[in-house]
Amino acid sequence: MNSQTLEEEFSDIHTLGSSAGFDLDFVKLSKGTHSVPVRFRQGVRLVAFDLELKSAYHQRGMAPEGTIALGIPRQGTQRFCGARYGNNEILPFNLASGFDVISEPGFQANVLVVCPKFLVEVAAENRFESLRVLETARPGDVISDGEANRKLRMCAQQFLYGHSSHPAEDAEAEIALLLLEASQERRTVESHG
Repeated sequence: MNSQTLEEEFSDIHTLGSSAGFDLDFVKLSKGTHSVPVRFRQGVRLVAFDLELKSAYHQRGMAPEGTIALGIPRQGTQRFCGARYGNNEILPFNLASGFDVISEPGFQANVLVVCPKFLVEVAAENRFESLRVLETARPGDVISDGEANRKLRMCAQQFLYGHSSHPAEDAEAEIALLLLEASQERRTVESHG
């Protein structure tokens, strides 16, 4: 089965969220357009988004049930679950209480939504002991900047924009492996109100 890539301008973030299976509650914090340009690639075992928010938002929500979802910010981030974090960190969205992000105007990010069964298969093939880091994230957990994180960011962009030298299924396996490697570099940032 081949992957499918779409580009769409959503009239608002709630329409995007419902079409992607996310339960979202975004509150606009600044003037600007409500529209959200998105590039979306549906793979065989994962989905990737590239999005930009023109206005500042308080982003709250839940990842699609039965998935592992992560935010990969590139620009315009401020806070994640009450803590400051950098644009080079990866944000796990599978929190029991949901994710809570405050973003600046011009926020840009990729989002990965992965089937847990696929990650279990890749983990077993590559001798990773557990997905616990991804499945049971706590508020403030982030995946730190590191070699696997940087490679994952690059691979996600290549997957989204069709620049991968691998067939789609191989690119998905590479993304999953890099995600598992990057998740070993988790850290917790403290909330400061």
